Amino acid sequence: MPERRTAAGEAASQPRRDPRLGALLAIASATGFGGITTLAALAYTEGATPMAAVTLRFLVGFLAFAAVCLLRGRPLLLPRGARLAGLATGFFWFVASFGYLGSVNYIPVSLAVVIFFTFPILTALGEAALERRRPRLSELGLLLLAFAGIALSVGPRFGELSPTGLALIALGAFGAAGLFLSMRVVAVRQEPMTLLVTLNLSGALLSGLTLAAFGGWALAPFALPPLGLAEGEPTAWAGWTALTLASLCYVGAIFLQSGSVRHAGPSRAALFFNIEPVVSIGFAAVLLGEQLSAQQLAGSALVLTALVLAGRRRA
Repeated sequence: MPERRTAAGEAASQPRRDPRLGALLAIASATGFGGITTLAALAYTEGATPMAAVTLRFLVGFLAFAAVCLLRGRPLLLPRGARLAGLATGFFWFVASFGYLGSVNYIPVSLAVVIFFTFPILTALGEAALERRRPRLSELGLLLLAFAGIALSVGPRFGELSPTGLALIALGAFGAAGLFLSMRVVAVRQEPMTLLVTLNLSGALLSGLTLAAFGGWALAPFALPPLGLAEGEPTAWAGWTALTLASLCYVGAIFLQSGSVRHAGPSRAALFFNIEPVVSIGFAAVLLGEQLSAQQLAGSALVLTALVLAGRRRA
């Protein structure tokens, strides 16, 4: 009898999954990540670098979630049996960020986006392999529909392709898929805030080591803009402001991402992240003045169609 009560207690302690809530959290998270792209582009015009942006957001994320854990009395460290999985999650997140942002130095951004967002398909295939089953045709069909919409929205320009750039973006796509799959168990069984502390701490350490080894921090120390600054002259404060806003967006987005995987599962959550490049295009049109073409609007419509159909599927 005690064993039965223990098992029942463990089952009761498991959080109830709400696929609809998971879908909403995934869309909100993807919107936050989409805004980061535009904010980072603004920071790059003021002298920032991708590695500076990645390192700063990991540091801000670590400090923010560590503060939440301390205020709410949550542990800062995962249980010993889950620490390896937590570090693996942070490693995959760093690989995804480093591969994605590093590839755009060698290949067009549009092509990098299209290749990177193969990660929902890789996630679905990986989840099927882990569960020892065949991938569902409806699942793969929606993923391919969303991917086709992304390709149409971004409109990749094929020219002279760098093997280094292709290798980096492929690494980023596999890293993103590994992130969702590594969160498959640990995000459900462990305290979310503690997991995010571990994820961001390991990401910050890896980013710091990369910066120490290869450099890449080009942004000047923060300083208020001097009086009489000529229009269009680069300012460190503007770059820092954009990076700070991008880091705050990241904190909210990664928190919502954890909840989306927790409630919707990795492959279903990953599907809804296909809206991220569509959001990036919208933010770029509003904040950077970029024009939306009919091709981009058609591709965005395909992505949204895939999301609506996914939302109507039963869990």
